[in-house]
Amino acid sequence: MNIVFIIKELLKAKSMQEFINERFLDTNRLIIPQRKDINGKYDYSKYMKIVSYDGKTFFYWDELIDTISSIHHEYKFDDIRKSDVVLDIGGCVGAYALQICHDVKQVYVVEPLLDERIKRNIDLTNQLNNSIHNVKIFKCALGSGNENINISFQGGNVNVPSYTLTELKEMCGGHIDVLKVDCEGGEWSIQQHELIDIRRIEMEVHTGDSFEYHGGISRTSNVTKIHYTDKTKRFMDFVNMLKSVGFECTYTILDEHTGLVHGFKK
Repeated sequence: MNIVFIIKELLKAKSMQEFINERFLDTNRLIIPQRKDINGKYDYSKYMKIVSYDGKTFFYWDELIDTISSIHHEYKFDDIRKSDVVLDIGGCVGAYALQICHDVKQVYVVEPLLDERIKRNIDLTNQLNNSIHNVKIFKCALGSGNENINISFQGGNVNVPSYTLTELKEMCGGHIDVLKVDCEGGEWSIQQHELIDIRRIEMEVHTGDSFEYHGGISRTSNVTKIHYTDKTKRFMDFVNMLKSVGFECTYTILDEHTGLVHGFKK
């Protein structure tokens, strides 16, 4: 790296902010000053890194930042309505919830482990544009209900109550229009009758069999791979359950054992 060239670039820039942003290949990623000094000027000795893909929602940049990119590249946002109530099960850092909340009535997020990161990203966004006021977070998990379960992810561990999808819908006021699920296998606790009154689904399904049996093409993904030993949990069985309650389904293969289902009702 030519240090003289870098210094020349710095001298040409109108500000330190412009210099830093211009040196990033990904224009969605920004580095901004973390604070101002006592004279009201930015203190460039410390920076916070943030990322935004829609110009409305902002996220702190950490080891899970690629989940935000994957939401934009892999999920579908067709047939989303202003009157919709959304349930996001497996919110992670809030990538799906904090994007879709701008276009719907209400978003409820189930996140057992990373709920504080979602709150930080909401606070960050509201500091910058005060645009998120319709997101509520539940610190729990999807499961069989009536029991606590241990959740481990990224070196963290927590014991939280589990609720059935029916119970979670009641916590959301009794009805949801859109269901997004990415909970690393917890989706297999969902029962057919619980899906009847839902219009849209975006759901990662983790299976014990391989997509080579379905003609799917695996590709590289940043999604965590879960290899289940229960080979009775077959991806197309889940898709067929969705079809049985009126969903038209397409799907995207994320890796050998994970598929993302896009479900629509007319």
